[in-house]
Amino acid sequence: MQAFDVAILGNGVAAQRALLASIQGGVTAIHLASDAWGGSDEQAHYAGIATSIEEDDHIGHRYDTIVGAEYLSDQTVVDTWLREAPRELSLLERWGLNTERSADGSISLSPSLGQSIPRVAHAGDLTGRELSRILDEQRLKHSGQVRHDWVPIRLLLEDGSVRGVVGINTDSGEPETILSKSVILAGSGFSGAWTGTGTAWGHILNLAVEAGAPVRGMEFVGEHPLFVCGTTVGIPLSFLDRGAIVRTSSGDMIEHAGCTADELSSLMHAAGECVLDARMLDTTSQKWCMATIELLKERFGLDINEDVIPVEPHPHVTHGGLVVDERGRVLDGSWTTWFTGLFAAGDVALSGILGGRSIAGNRLLGSIVSGSLAGRYAAEWSAEHGMPIPDDVTEAAGEAINDLEISLTSKGDVKQLRMSNLPSRLSSVMRNAMFPERSESSLTSGIEQIEEIIEAFDSVSLDSPSLFHNPSFRVLLGWRSCARLAKLSLIQARARTATIGNHRRSDHIDNSSPPHHFITRSTFETSPLDVWNGPKNRWLVPLPVE
Repeated sequence: MQAFDVAILGNGVAAQRALLASIQGGVTAIHLASDAWGGSDEQAHYAGIATSIEEDDHIGHRYDTIVGAEYLSDQTVVDTWLREAPRELSLLERWGLNTERSADGSISLSPSLGQSIPRVAHAGDLTGRELSRILDEQRLKHSGQVRHDWVPIRLLLEDGSVRGVVGINTDSGEPETILSKSVILAGSGFSGAWTGTGTAWGHILNLAVEAGAPVRGMEFVGEHPLFVCGTTVGIPLSFLDRGAIVRTSSGDMIEHAGCTADELSSLMHAAGECVLDARMLDTTSQKWCMATIELLKERFGLDINEDVIPVEPHPHVTHGGLVVDERGRVLDGSWTTWFTGLFAAGDVALSGILGGRSIAGNRLLGSIVSGSLAGRYAAEWSAEHGMPIPDDVTEAAGEAINDLEISLTSKGDVKQLRMSNLPSRLSSVMRNAMFPERSESSLTSGIEQIEEIIEAFDSVSLDSPSLFHNPSFRVLLGWRSCARLAKLSLIQARARTATIGNHRRSDHIDNSSPPHHFITRSTFETSPLDVWNGPKNRWLVPLPVE
């Protein structure tokens, strides 16, 4: 049994940034990643990094974020995170992030979807990949520990306090227990419930739910408007920033100025078949977008200089997650208590920086800043508290391993299923229930079907009992988690009867109540939670007056 001050679970830039911040806090830390390097769906390069680095302060960015999120933002949290953004981007540049530059040498910022002024920095069309690269270089420089192919199966909590985590090291095929003073959850969202592909299962998020943590905002799912029709290939929003145009099948331009990505997606749904016209991109823009241009050429035979690209919106990013404060601490259903030693960052954490709608660049920014803050404060917490006693977790760890073995064992009296068609079945149910609009009847029907899919996933067993480099093990656990989170999403969507943000109800009921969240636990009990407007009960961005 190994022990570390801080254990980070998950993949992608939030986890990588949290590891560095923890190390720089002077404590021992380990990053437990289920993927190999660079293998996470969380590495979103469809948009860049939003920051107010060229502005006098972050107030304008804060206003755009809160209004764009339909006021479903915890404003003090958003204020803290956006205040940190310019410092984080400057630090990333010193570490080697090669952002696009203007003629005077300053960072070139784009006026991307939802931002009122140019505020989004790009590293070409591979921003997420470049971030992962430089963060891993910094990890090596600081001798940070990372263990790949490590699949967590249970968080160890006692009386609401963190004690560690149990997982399977698939390099050996054996279970391992990691003692820790604090745990940072930094996994992906669960957009796989709508795509039926990839690794965005929300497994880390589901572990927290099973441990008793409530979630909120699960009804909000953002669409990326520029997927090549019939595929999972997305085109970065920076193409629009550089002058590309979305047109209807008749050639009419769909005006996207002032729109968020969700609003542009709604316009495209209403218009029917759409294409992206990027034939006007200049040589410099094409150089920065070369990876996407070559992909379109190789996969589909499309030349952006001559062809228009058939595009359609797809669900892309889930907004829901754990309730956190400005330090990244996971809260227990109120603004005053937390799961002691438990932190969250990235797509697992819902601060409201996305809220009811997301604006371009904020998702990747949120991963970077929340990872940095969670790592910093987890290190501070760990430096002041003692290590859990191994005997205190031995029994709980044994139960976790035993429960896993039972869940993976073939049940003789139950018909065994193969998993091959279940992810596509899950995505079909979720799309039909929630897109492009949702209603009481579609959501209720979806819940009933998802319950059957959950049972089907639970009936799947592994072909091989060995977990040694068994990829089916991680995939099965991931989809089981994804299906359970999908049910939570449908339940919260049914609870919110009014249309707001990208939660579009065809049976909309007018609701004049102040902005509020819904929180749901693993028991599926759902209750409202007021938006947090800070310890002084003061709105930083006041609600509009009718």
